Amino acid sequence: GIGIYISRPISDASVRVKKLAEDVKAGNADLSVDIAAKSKDEVGQLVGSVNELKNAMGGIIGDINNASDKLVDDIDSLKGAAGKSADNVSTISATMQEMSASSEETSASTTQVSQQIGDIKDRIYFIINLVFCNKVVRIILSEHLNSQQPVELA
Repeated sequence: GIGIYISRPISDASVRVKKLAEDVKAGNADLSVDIAAKSKDEVGQLVGSVNELKNAMGGIIGDINNASDKLVDDIDSLKGAAGKSADNVSTISATMQEMSASSEETSASTTQVSQQIGDIKDRIYFIINLVFCNKVVRIILSEHLNSQQPVELA
């Protein structure tokens, strides 16, 4: 009855949010596609917040990809310079050390993003549980108030 009517949007939204979190964790999430928010209540707001979070993660990942592409381009340029002149060996060596440091920074950033995604996933699950519990408590209280029977708490 009414429980299904109330829980379906919550369940549908939590399934979509959970799928996104799993896809992000597996590394195959399409961060260009928003999760459809079918309501404007707390669940819809949660989905909207998840979309904002997803878009922010997409920006971070895009920055990392750009840095990686730049690193590959820099390496290709260095290969050409090394072939043209043996005198540039010391300059190329210094540049390679800088690129190595950049690669380590990129690696550290990737690890940090992965940790943040895990934290985000945990926070999303926590929020979903809070929203669900809030809805359940409201339904139980509403049913007891309508029946005018005392509420017994276990």
